[in-house]
Amino acid sequence: MHGKGKFTFVAVAVGFAGFIGFLADSLSVLDWFTGSTDAATTSPAAPPTEEPGMSAQPSASATPVAQFRFGEPEEVAWSVTDTACGNVNEINWDDLGSSPAADPGEADFSYGRSDCSNASFHATHGGLVPPGTALDAMSCRSAAMAGTLPIWVDSDEVNELGLVPGAAICIVTDQKRVVRAEIENVTPDSPRSPSLRGRAKIWILE
Repeated sequence: MHGKGKFTFVAVAVGFAGFIGFLADSLSVLDWFTGSTDAATTSPAAPPTEEPGMSAQPSASATPVAQFRFGEPEEVAWSVTDTACGNVNEINWDDLGSSPAADPGEADFSYGRSDCSNASFHATHGGLVPPGTALDAMSCRSAAMAGTLPIWVDSDEVNELGLVPGAAICIVTDQKRVVRAEIENVTPDSPRSPSLRGRAKIWILE
């Protein structure tokens, strides 16, 4: 009887283990049909795809900035003088040098008196730079586009205004040429406004 009871216990245990195995297999089959597999046993998800057109696009900071191209500058003499009331000196830089523009347009720079007050400067785009600065076309162009020129020029205040030998007036003309008109001499021709002269470099846009 004792041996028979042991046999019965073993049979029950084997049967129970078989039932557990069958149940596990059934759940696996059910998961296969429903697609609800355990997250730990599934293969890693594929990385998210990038939006169309994004993978090859450089950032805005990496986009090269367009540069202007200028040839070697030509050098010419220039001068402006104090004028009588209502008169001005005008310079059209596009019409100077060995390569004047086919259409030089309007004067790009003037100095004088629109009335009987002190002389003043006017330019299409112009800025006064200190000695030894804005020596190349691009830096002079930037100074002209962002700068200002003195107005109400008084002979007694040329140093305070920066109108000293070595300083220069940077100009961008209406034909996009760049001019660096360096001041070599400042002459107080009258009690009010000085005369200026020097040498100018003209860069032509290629």
